[in-house]
Amino acid sequence: MAHFKPPQKKKNTGNIGYRPLPIPVASITKVGASTKEWNYYDGLLVNNHVVVSKKGDARNLYSQGFFGKVIKTAKPFHTETDAQTSTDNEENVQNHEFLSQSSEHNKQFEDVTAMDVKENEADSYVELNHFEYKSVDAIERLQLSLEESFFLSYALGCLFVKSEESQNIEIAEFTVFCDIYRQWQMFCKTKPLFPVSYAAYHHFRSKGWVPKDGIQFGADLVLYRKGPSFYHASYVIVIQTVDAKTMKAVDFNGVASRNFSWVMLSGLLRLATTVSKEVMFCYVLVPDDLSDAQKSTPECVKRFSIQERIISRWTSNKDRDRELLDIDCDF
Repeated sequence: MAHFKPPQKKKNTGNIGYRPLPIPVASITKVGASTKEWNYYDGLLVNNHVVVSKKGDARNLYSQGFFGKVIKTAKPFHTETDAQTSTDNEENVQNHEFLSQSSEHNKQFEDVTAMDVKENEADSYVELNHFEYKSVDAIERLQLSLEESFFLSYALGCLFVKSEESQNIEIAEFTVFCDIYRQWQMFCKTKPLFPVSYAAYHHFRSKGWVPKDGIQFGADLVLYRKGPSFYHASYVIVIQTVDAKTMKAVDFNGVASRNFSWVMLSGLLRLATTVSKEVMFCYVLVPDDLSDAQKSTPECVKRFSIQERIISRWTSNKDRDRELLDIDCDF
């Protein structure tokens, strides 16, 4: 079991409310869970992620647990200076006046999202020459990973996932993708290593961490305490599939885990040190008698076990002095 160090807290987070999950938690709200208090959300499977299009649903899922990534887009418009010299003066000036007169857009939600723009929403604001793209009231969607979507469906029971072919079907009549087992098979078909990655995601979520995509650090996940608006990421997670008995790397559904060389590992460690994070290897132990029939259901996650191991880089100046202090010399 890895030893977790205290995370680094961000500044100016005192006014941000904290809700860990998008479902009623009796220990926080002091109100018992009931169907009246339970919210349900709709998601649409698009390629390898799930999109929540309803504005209120997107806000709730992100502000209550930091699920997904908020995507905001708007039509381009000329700035006031360019509009005076452009042939499209009238239209551009009207757009600019509309933006300047628009009311404050969900201030509480913006307070939560504005503080982690650099790490999680850098593509929400794009500036080009002669044009400005800003998040106003145009389009606001939430993009969920497969692991986040299945956690909301399987563990919390508050998300319905549909496909593009069945998006017009009412939930009352919807029996295929509302079925957790069918949803599991759908995600496994999209991502062969989904059972392994979901087991790791579920493990860290259950411990109170907020796992987010770690591709920007060359890893599978990054872990936040409470959420990106409260703390900086503490750990860079690399997921490895190993045999439960031998602890050797094995293939899962015909896909092998990444093979780390010493050069790759050294580069990852140096990168993590530069951004004040630690590298953690998450080993998903898979039993050798796991059949294909068991892999086709989410029940196979119960047979997995997780081991964590923090990898650090030995530096001669710091670690040698530390070792010398630990030596008990008798003269």
